[in-house]
Amino acid sequence: MHPLNATMPGPAAPVPTAADTASASVSAAPPAPHTPPTGRHLVAALLRPLRGRFALGIAGSLLARLCDLVPMALLGVVVDAVTGGQTAPETYLLYGTLVLGAFSGLAAFQCGSDYMLADVAQRLRHALRMALYGHLLRLDAGFYESRRKGDLMNVVSGDVDTLEAVVSDTLPGAVRVGMMVCGTYGWMLWLDWRLAMLLLVPVPGVAWLMVHFARRIRPQYLHARKAAGGFAGVLENSLHGVAELQAANAQDHEMERLRARSAEYRDAGIAAARTRARFIPAIFIAAGLSFALLIGGGGWLAAQGDGPSVGAYTTFVFMGMRLVLPIFAAGMVANQVQQARAALTRIDELLLARPTVVDAPDAEDLREPPRRIELRGAGYGYGESGGDDALHGMNLTVTEGMSLGIVGPSGAGKSTLVRLLLRLHDPRQGEVLVNGRPLAHWTLASYRSHIGYVPQDPFIFHGTVEENIRLGAPHADDAAVREAARMADAHDFITDLPDGYATFIGERGLKLSGGQRQRIALARALLRDPAVLILDEATSAVDSLTEQRIKRNLAGLAAGQGAEVRAGVVAGKGGVEATGEERVRGAVEAGAGAGSIPPQGDGVCGGGDCTPTEEHPGQPDPSGKSAGAARPARMVIAVAHRLSTLADFDCVIVLDQGREVERGTPRELLARGGLYAEMWNTGVTAEE
Repeated sequence: MHPLNATMPGPAAPVPTAADTASASVSAAPPAPHTPPTGRHLVAALLRPLRGRFALGIAGSLLARLCDLVPMALLGVVVDAVTGGQTAPETYLLYGTLVLGAFSGLAAFQCGSDYMLADVAQRLRHALRMALYGHLLRLDAGFYESRRKGDLMNVVSGDVDTLEAVVSDTLPGAVRVGMMVCGTYGWMLWLDWRLAMLLLVPVPGVAWLMVHFARRIRPQYLHARKAAGGFAGVLENSLHGVAELQAANAQDHEMERLRARSAEYRDAGIAAARTRARFIPAIFIAAGLSFALLIGGGGWLAAQGDGPSVGAYTTFVFMGMRLVLPIFAAGMVANQVQQARAALTRIDELLLARPTVVDAPDAEDLREPPRRIELRGAGYGYGESGGDDALHGMNLTVTEGMSLGIVGPSGAGKSTLVRLLLRLHDPRQGEVLVNGRPLAHWTLASYRSHIGYVPQDPFIFHGTVEENIRLGAPHADDAAVREAARMADAHDFITDLPDGYATFIGERGLKLSGGQRQRIALARALLRDPAVLILDEATSAVDSLTEQRIKRNLAGLAAGQGAEVRAGVVAGKGGVEATGEERVRGAVEAGAGAGSIPPQGDGVCGGGDCTPTEEHPGQPDPSGKSAGAARPARMVIAVAHRLSTLADFDCVIVLDQGREVERGTPRELLARGGLYAEMWNTGVTAEE
């Protein structure tokens, strides 16, 4: 069972991998548990399989403390033997041997304890980070729209490190303090209960100080951890945009922003240090008072002959000195515990965030590829209330083999529509259906396994070109990787790189151009051979000639054509039939008017449907199988950066201010002279 589900009802879910976040594949989010765990519950669940190692570490620490007490106990015995005239050499040899054995045991047990507890701490840190990362990957897009990535990184890194320090240092320290106090004080009670009671005089004051300190310091540590997260967020954002800062000559402005965040972090740390500085001296004074009472009272009793022997008094003094360190260490432990509580509060805040896009309780796996996707009155608005509607009342049906284009000016709702199709959001109004059932009744994992998605600004992970393409299908062979790259018109530029497919391309692919990153993302999607290909302005950064080659390659892939198309078209060979764009553009430039544009087959592109007809059968099976084969023809949905991209599409919908204003084939839309024709004639389509 996954740690996040270990303390709550609900099915276990695997931790998503990095490939799940790749642009070619949108992974599933498992069902959200009904009761969010707390950081304490999560740590306890992760420690449960480590309890054997943890118990061994604690036991080793206890035995080490026992060995540490032996030399002090023997010291008084030796002093009494000397003052009592004991001269037998074997007696002192025995005492020396016992001391050497005690120190040897101390070394062995302490070494074993330190190793076992460090092992537990490192395993806990790893498991906790993986659990938190898995939780982050389950959260939907809405969560990340309001959180800084750097702050989240600080929780997964810095706050987890604080908890690791608690397991490796604070808990063993608390055990050492407890054992030292109990063992030392127990021995002192046995020697002389009156002197032992003198040491308890400052204890009530120390207890009050610790409670007061905890109340004061915890909110300060929490503020410091949040300030650290804010600083990390600004720094992460600035480093990602350093080129833009330099180009805009805005380094000074950004430096001031970072300085303000750093100053907040500095001031929070100073405030916590000030409170801590007031507390620690009080602990020293309390320890000093205990030792002063022991020296004064114990010395007077010994001098009067009404106290312990000289040897016992010597043991008292040395043990009293050893008690000073535990009392001081108790203050340090209290300080570290408050730091850990602040870190746990931050982790709790993260764990309380729940995904809003989850599978329905009766969700089933979508074993067959989507053959029909419908939107019925679907709408969505951003913000907690959804009042700022980005999409209103969308009615749309797309079936297998069809190509749907989505266009519109900036802010029209194009990307929001794509997010609904990907189920990154659930509609606030209406519903989305796949194969006749509400999308929520298909598991996200199974639905998204049929989708290839390429955004306008794809994310390229740090690694090689080949590793980035394989994110879509990790087990694909080399030939499939290179074929997908050819289909995306990326093979030639990849082979020109210093190490070809093995070239490291840097964080976020900064060593590549925008068009090259888009083509790698497209290759990543094509490697999956998805039933539904969603392109959100996926070729906006490539030049027109490259875009034409990509279009022809995709058309050949959809049509099931073989190596001749892939080798001929990708290499730019002639003999390729003019595309729909060239035919439409040629007619427009010739001034023939919309009615003279060469005809193209018409799918049913009205009344909410984009369905193939006998005249326009849509895309054939990409595998070349018969119509009755299990593998359907590919469904392509594209947001256009250039209207010419959609010239061969079966159906185009035009959005404006979140509403559909036009629908039809490219030829029909040009003939109507509406918004689509206006955008075509001006050659301008803004990105959303």
